[in-house]
Amino acid sequence: MRNTLLFCALLAAVLVAGPSHSANAQSTFYVDIVTGNDAFDGSQSAVGLFPNGPIATLQLAVNKAESGDTIYIGAGDYSVHGVVKILDKDLRFLVMRRGADQTVVLDGLKLDNAERTLTLANSGQATKGKFMTNGDENDLTLIAGTLHIEGSLVIGEGGKVTEGEGSVTGKSLDIR
Repeated sequence: MRNTLLFCALLAAVLVAGPSHSANAQSTFYVDIVTGNDAFDGSQSAVGLFPNGPIATLQLAVNKAESGDTIYIGAGDYSVHGVVKILDKDLRFLVMRRGADQTVVLDGLKLDNAERTLTLANSGQATKGKFMTNGDENDLTLIAGTLHIEGSLVIGEGGKVTEGEGSVTGKSLDIR
């Protein structure tokens, strides 16, 4: 009887305390300027039952993400939302796979933490996606940190790359 009471007390304590970490932490986010909505949670690439669906703005996905997370980005022109600032996280941006060539246009990227890396890549080898900036003076600002390019980043015509102590590694940086 005493063992049964002890077992029940321990079980109750575990159930009340809950898990020590979030078992449901989201590690992948989806952004789509066409079908997304910032009221959605970014948990899936297509619109589902509320709140399931892609986020509309890339900066909101960056703000919601934790270091080490992946953000899938649908093709489109995200430059209307301003420069995307990545200050305190390691993130991976992937061009969402949806058929033929896909281009994600950004106003610019700003990295400002020496210990952090932003990786730009395609979501699959069959995807011929690329990231492109819109060609204004704040296209790429690397105050500190690393921009690692596994796919392709095109700096739009007239664009500017500002390097402080930051660095670019990887495959293809095309400045026009």
